[in-house]
Amino acid sequence: METPSTQRGGYSKDQPMKKIGMILLALYLIVDSLLGFGLNLGPAIFLLYLIGLAAGVLILIGALKSSG
Repeated sequence: METPSTQRGGYSKDQPMKKIGMILLALYLIVDSLLGFGLNLGPAIFLLYLIGLAAGVLILIGALKSSG
């Protein structure tokens, strides 16, 4: 069932993967921008790459589910 919000590209409650992916993407972008200001994570930078990968996969899964 499409609502006017989802027709414009909004989120519905039926897309939890996409919502989680967007939250992870926001977290990734915030931490990545803090790195530009000199935040040093050392070896934990690997976690940032995992967050980015998970965000991309979850957004893709959400998009594929919503398209058909």
